[in-house]
Amino acid sequence: MGAMVLASSVIIVLSRLEIRLLSSARYYSAWQYIPTLTLAMLFSAFASFMGSVYVVMEKSQLSLRTSIWGAGANIVLNLILIPRMGANGAAVATACAFVVVFLTRSRDTRRFIKINYQPVVLTCQTVVLVAQTVAALCLQGVWFYVAEALLFALMLGMNWYQVVELYKLVTTKMLSKLKKPKTEEE
Repeated sequence: MGAMVLASSVIIVLSRLEIRLLSSARYYSAWQYIPTLTLAMLFSAFASFMGSVYVVMEKSQLSLRTSIWGAGANIVLNLILIPRMGANGAAVATACAFVVVFLTRSRDTRRFIKINYQPVVLTCQTVVLVAQTVAALCLQGVWFYVAEALLFALMLGMNWYQVVELYKLVTTKMLSKLKKPKTEEE
């Protein structure tokens, strides 16, 4: 989970640059939806993973029930937030709905399997991602870069173990590919 959260943090930090590089100038304003939709995507992935427990346990009706809870939350929040926030309200509603589905499934699936997703760590990481999202949407100029750099550094620190392990894995794989196999002539 840490790697996905860290990747989400990178996407949020680079949201303005991503749109500038990947689209025409007339779509630049779309960057403002990336941070919130990144949170939605992250919790969608977490909820889907928890939903796979239902499939394995042959309890797909529970997956439907939790999806209905999420859809209900999405509808209610859309009715409240879209008039106040426009398209960003829809993005916030979607993110919140996926959080509802994830939390419901993580609580419900405990009766089938114990998954240690480290709720305290995940909560802290989510708070940092939300802070990054707010900073991205509310700050301009140098303050945007300072806030995002500090929050990303905090996220990096929270996921340091995973970063080190990934580095070890990548360097080991790369070094093994660089070594030439010995031939019989040598």
